[in-house]
Amino acid sequence: MKVLFRPLTLAALLVASACTSDIKDDIENIDPNSKTSISFSVEENHTPMTRAGFTASTKIAMRIKSENGTAAKYTRTVATASAAASGKEYSDISTDGAYIRYWDDAFGRAAKLSVFALAVPNKTDVVNNGKNVEQKLTAGGDGWFTEATENEKINWTVSTEQTAETLANEDLTYSNNIKEGGLNGVYKYDFATEKYPVYSADLEDGQMKFRLRDDADVTGPGKFDKGHLIFNHALSRITVNLVKGEGFSGDGSFQFATGTNVQVLNVPVSGDLDLSAGTWSDVNSDDIDKIH
Repeated sequence: MKVLFRPLTLAALLVASACTSDIKDDIENIDPNSKTSISFSVEENHTPMTRAGFTASTKIAMRIKSENGTAAKYTRTVATASAAASGKEYSDISTDGAYIRYWDDAFGRAAKLSVFALAVPNKTDVVNNGKNVEQKLTAGGDGWFTEATENEKINWTVSTEQTAETLANEDLTYSNNIKEGGLNGVYKYDFATEKYPVYSADLEDGQMKFRLRDDADVTGPGKFDKGHLIFNHALSRITVNLVKGEGFSGDGSFQFATGTNVQVLNVPVSGDLDLSAGTWSDVNSDDIDKIH
C-alpha cells in the first residue's frame, strides 16, 4: 500500500523527481491591427514516470515581464492546455480574447521577455486559500502595467488533512526557464527553412526577443521568438510503503479499515514561492494526516 503526501518539504529539489508532457502552440495570432501575439509551448518536467501531454484541460497562469534596457512592463495572462489527443506527444494550448498579449504593446522589437508561470496539472478551476491560479499573481487587469519593485512571489497552502482530491488540487507546478540566465526556453525562427523548429532539444537560452533576418539591417524584417515553458513541481511527495511483518498471514488479511489515518508531524504546509528563483520563504509547519 502507498500513502502519498505533498507537503512543501524539499520543494527546491523536485527537479530530480519529475514525468514529461509536451504542449505545442503553432498558431500565431494576428489581431486586426497587425499586432504579433506572444506565443508559447509548454513542457511538464517529470522523470520517474512518462505520459504524453496533460490528461485533461489545464489552466496556465503567466506573469510576463518585458524589458527594453531602461524600463520594464508587466502583464498577467491565462492560457488553456487541452488533453493530449490519442497518439500525440503534446497537448494543444490556446489563449483567447482579452488574454492574448502582443509584442507591440510591450516595447515591440526592443522587448526582451521573461515569463513566470504556474499551473495545477489537469485542473482548470483550482482555488487555494480563496484565490485561483491567476489571482495568485500580481493584479494588472487585461493589459500591461508598471511596478515599483518586482513581485514574482505567490502564496500556496497544502491541506493538513489530505485525500486523493486534495493531492490533485494542490499539486502546484511552476515555470521560470524563460528569463535572463534561463535554459531551453526559446524557439528562434529559422530564416533558412522559413519556420520555427518543431519541439526538440534545439532550444535557445535566455529571454525571448526579436530576431532580424539580416543583423546588419537594423530596420529590416525579422521574427519574434516563441517561448517554451518547462514546468517543475514545487512540492515534494512523501510515499509511505507498509509491509507485513511477522504475525501476518499471506491470505490478504493485511488491510486498513476505512478511515484509518497516517500522520506526518511538523512538516511545512504553507509558504511563499518565488517563481523567479524557485525557492520558498515564510514557511509555516503543521502535522499532516493522510486519510485512507
